Amino acid sequence: MKTQVLDFAEGRINANWAAQGDITMQKQRDGIVLQTGGSTGMLLTTLSASFQPEVVILYAASPVPTRFYFAWLMMDDQAQGTMTLPFALMTGHLEEQSLSLRGNSAWGKGEKKIGIVLAPNSTIKLQTIELQRPNILEKAMEAVRSFWMLDEARPYSINFVWGPLIGLNSAERSNLYDSLPPLYYSGTLLINAVAALIVVMILALGSLQKTSRRTVIIRCGALLLVAWIALDLRMGSEFISWVAHDHATYISQSENRTFRDRDQFYDFAEFAQQYVKNRTSYIFFAERPWPYLGNMRYLTYPSIPGIDYMKDDTWVIYQRPDMSVNGEGRLTVDGEPVTPAGTLLGRFDASSFIFRLSK
Repeated sequence: MKTQVLDFAEGRINANWAAQGDITMQKQRDGIVLQTGGSTGMLLTTLSASFQPEVVILYAASPVPTRFYFAWLMMDDQAQGTMTLPFALMTGHLEEQSLSLRGNSAWGKGEKKIGIVLAPNSTIKLQTIELQRPNILEKAMEAVRSFWMLDEARPYSINFVWGPLIGLNSAERSNLYDSLPPLYYSGTLLINAVAALIVVMILALGSLQKTSRRTVIIRCGALLLVAWIALDLRMGSEFISWVAHDHATYISQSENRTFRDRDQFYDFAEFAQQYVKNRTSYIFFAERPWPYLGNMRYLTYPSIPGIDYMKDDTWVIYQRPDMSVNGEGRLTVDGEPVTPAGTLLGRFDASSFIFRLSK
């Protein structure tokens, strides 16, 4: 593998960087802090045409969830402008973010300016930018590893599964199922294509060598059996991983348990049901309508969430930190009262509770 590391730690800066736009830089021992004001800012350096990486890995942090961009500008075709690919930082500590440049038609072979673009009013701490170009053997190893990368149980899993996917570098392997539909090669299609090709070869050789029909059938059957077992092991492992995850995070837990992408919602629904079971309908607010609104219709039936603000007296609030009950006993949104006075019937957590209007 060919690798180039652009380091921002104190005393280890190994490239000439130029700032453009409304961006400031502050050196720290283990990197630099980049901050923009009211407009976009960029930090760029030159990448030689002799090195054409396929993977970009950044080590960065941000005090708040932040979206920023890896950018490049082709020196021999500046008319196409600056191209960008997004990164997202979610935590305040240094984390690894990677993306694949392989197959990107805008990533040309000439000399480039590469770097980071920050949106207005953004702050990130940048430690290193690592550029990689894996060789053929490493790509083959990544393909095998990605075949065994398992998808998580998601809402669509009740209807279908994507099956194994094939990526050819570490960034693709890390992000196999992040895009829907997936961007990478189908492992199922690859197994079927290879198996079909070998079957054709067995039939052709059998015809040339005048091999008995029984022997040809046995050879084809053995091949298909091996392919079936390999795919069954892969998909069986995926299903077992879902069961193991659910058992570890939900079934075996007595407190603060979470269920897949629904977090603690099902425990909240059970908590809320005791307060709405004697109501035909109630008002429901969650961090987003889907999937919680539909789930509540099932989980609290025959009492169902509605929008009759004049009739319904019970408000069920899930994961809405902007909603609270003020000192006057009124429900507020961003501090503004939206209901008459009432009573806080029960609190599930800091941003989830049941509120009922006074009669």
